[in-house]
This record gives sequence, C-alpha cells and structure tokens, in this order.
Amino acid sequence: MRHEAPTGAGTFQGSRREASSGEAGDMGAAGHQAGATAGLSWRGNESMSGRLREPQTVFCFNGCLRGGARRPGARRKSGRKCWGSSAEKAGSGEASAGDMLPLERVLLAALLLQGDNAQAIQEHLVFTIIQISSFVNQSWVQHRGSGWLGDMQTHGWDTDSGTIIFLHTWSKGNFSDEELLDLELLFRVYLIGLTREAQEYVSQLHFTYPFEIQVVVGCELRSSDFSKGFLRSAYEGSDFVTFQNMSLVPSPGADSKAQSVCYLINQYEGIKEIVYRLITNTCPRFVLGLFDAAKVDYKRQVRPEAWLSAGPAPGPGRLRLVCHVSGFYPKPVWVTWMRGEQEQQGTRRGDVLPHADGTWYLRATLDVAAQEAAGLSCRVKHSSLGGQDMVLHWGNSISIGLISLAVILPVLIFLIGLPFWLWRRWSYQSIS
Repeated sequence: MRHEAPTGAGTFQGSRREASSGEAGDMGAAGHQAGATAGLSWRGNESMSGRLREPQTVFCFNGCLRGGARRPGARRKSGRKCWGSSAEKAGSGEASAGDMLPLERVLLAALLLQGDNAQAIQEHLVFTIIQISSFVNQSWVQHRGSGWLGDMQTHGWDTDSGTIIFLHTWSKGNFSDEELLDLELLFRVYLIGLTREAQEYVSQLHFTYPFEIQVVVGCELRSSDFSKGFLRSAYEGSDFVTFQNMSLVPSPGADSKAQSVCYLINQYEGIKEIVYRLITNTCPRFVLGLFDAAKVDYKRQVRPEAWLSAGPAPGPGRLRLVCHVSGFYPKPVWVTWMRGEQEQQGTRRGDVLPHADGTWYLRATLDVAAQEAAGLSCRVKHSSLGGQDMVLHWGNSISIGLISLAVILPVLIFLIGLPFWLWRRWSYQSIS
C-alpha cells in the first residue's frame, strides 16, 4: 500500500486525570514498552528529563514522555524552525469532516462488489480518533476521546479506568487482544504525559486557565494501494498545529504559541516517528479489519415506523406539521415534506437520535398556513424499504382517526350496554 506524507490534524480533550509522582516515574519505561510492542521504535536522541527550561509544548504525542526515552549517550537534536511548510489548503484532497462520505455508502459498495475488502474501497474511507482535553485549573483536567469509522462511532474512552470502550461487537477489527492492550497502554501513557507537561509548562506558553485542546488523528484509505495519515490540533477551537512530512507545523493563522510548540516537539525524533508509524501503518491495518467486520453488521436492516402529528402552533392561523420516523437501521435516512412531487424547502430536520436498541429516530417539521396544509405529505426513503418510499398524507391520519372512532364508538356502546340489558332482563325474569 502506498502511503502519502501525513497532513492531518488532531484534537484531544481531557478527562479528570492527575499523575502521581510514582505513576509519572514509570511513564518512560511504560511508553517505551508500549511503543515497542505496538510495532513502533524509539529513536533515542531525545531526553525529556534533560531538556532546557524553555517554553514547552502542551502537546505530548504518543510516547512523548519524561524519562526513559533516551538511549545511552544520545544527544538532543538541534532545534529546527517550524515554519517552512504550511497546512494543506482546501481542495488538496485532505480528508475533512465536511467531505467524508457516509460509512454506509462505502459498506454498501463493498457488499455489492463482494470482493477483497481493500478493492471494495471505491470512495475514501476515514477512521478518526477525536480527543478533547479540558484544562480547568492546575489540578483538574478532563480528557474525552472517541473513535469514528466514517460517521459511525466505534469506540469510546473510559477516563476512570484508562481503557478503550468497544461500542460494537466488531469494534476490535482483526487486531488481537494483545495488540489492543498495547495501544491502550500507549494512549494511557500519552494522556498522563499530556496532563503533566501541560500543567508544568502552561505559564511559559502563556495559556490561561481554563482552556481546551482538541486533536483529530487518523487515516484515510481511498484505494487498495493508497492511504494517508493525518493529525491536526486546535487550541480553544482555533486551528493550532498540524503534522506534515514528519514534522509539526503551525496551522495558517496560528499565533506564536504554535511556533513554540512546533520548535520543541520537532527536536524529538522518537515522538515524530511514533506518530508517523501510528497514522501510516497501524491505523490503515486497523481500518481494513474494522471495515471487514463492519460489513457483517451493515447487513442488518430494520424498517422504520412513521406517523404524523401537529406541533405547537407557530402563530395565528398557522400549523406546525411533524413527521416522526423511528426504529430504523442503518442510520442513513431521507425524510422530507412534499406537495405532490415537489419538495418543500421549509422542511426542518432534527438530529438523528439513537434508541437504546441501536436503531434511530428522526423528525421533520414544516410550518404552513392552516389553509395550505391539505395536499401535503411526508416521504421517507430508507434502505430497508426495498426501494418503496413510505408516504404519509397530512389529513389522512385525521380522517382515519375519525373513521376509526366512528367504527369503534358504536362497538363500545354496544359492549357497555349489553351487560346492562342482560342484567335488566335477568332481574325482570326473577321478579316474574
């Protein structure tokens, strides 16, 4: 598989995590072990414990830890300025949240092709780890993390135990338990190191509590022989630094803090090598196995249920029409209000919300004048419907309700009156 030089971004946000002195003392050895067992190598020309007291980075990528990362006699590499290159511009082919295709579309193509999993990737497939680290004050930090295959969340992070949460039966892909434990250890050590470094050097970087760091890191596969890793990060919601060509570079428009971070991290070859190996080797291997396992889950199809109701009136003489679609799987669904074959531009769709059983719910609303409601319908398209759209006409539900009431009411009257009539008849016969 051909790899392109990584051009990515990463954000990680934290969870409450305070490294004890004993824990921190073992971080270097643990990081070295995790990096080695994950197929990563440490190049011993960096010593985090022996660095100069200059502005230090808040970011501590996998393996960037104090102590244990230097071979005997290794020297710190002279610093390189960080501003020779810049992040890729829009249209460069770099994956982003805006241009990712839904995972289900890619999986459907794979199912139809029934070929090798890599050959089935006709459109790019992206795996992303999102981290959000919230530094509330000097002693309180919260880290949150999640993993996504396309637009489907596959993993979470348990901040209390420092373990990966596998959200689906197939979330382990084809990695062994040993490989996953190695990665879990690497992430745990990384978060401990990030917390320690940020708290120790935050004042030298002129960060002010509270602040938030976000990281997005992962890889995309666009064909059987092409993959690209990415890592980008943001500070307080603004682009900060990105990983390109084995170096960290400031994002366009980033301030001097980003320059300082890049200058310092680029001196540590081991850190950059670990990041590079993770996003260009480990990540693509994991994605292919995950993709293969997810295809089995995608075969599950659950038909939606749909109904109409009236929401709170948006104003005098106006109606709010609500179309509810519930219990469908997989997630992609198309719902809109129609007049004949004409889509109504005023349709507003809510978020697709999960049910506890893994199915989904969505509602679409339309505000109209009361006299214009007649002739409107809600149309639902979903893969489980076999190409037959579900169409609900406004007014029909009311008419059906009235018809049902007209049928049921006499039956209820009869059932209630029958016992009374029988009792009266029995009483009369007893007297006679």
